[in-house]
Amino acid sequence: MSVSSIGEIIGFSAQFFVSKHGTWYDLYDASGKRYKTLSVNTVGEIVSVSGNTFTSRRNNWIDTYNSQGKRINTRAAR
Repeated sequence: MSVSSIGEIIGFSAQFFVSKHGTWYDLYDASGKRYKTLSVNTVGEIVSVSGNTFTSRRNNWIDTYNSQGKRINTRAAR
């Protein structure tokens, strides 16, 4: 895998990793296969990747997503 093909790696865990390429986030499994693409405008700024989840900040909200890209929790940012 090359940087030009996947973009910047935002975060990783043993199960998956997230990269940013332009205005898109791509989710990859541990073997490097891309399985989901999410818009930066929808997700916001990813701040953490851990285990089977990742966390993003979207305006005044903190969203938690599972490794499949489904939002599982939202709370107000302090």
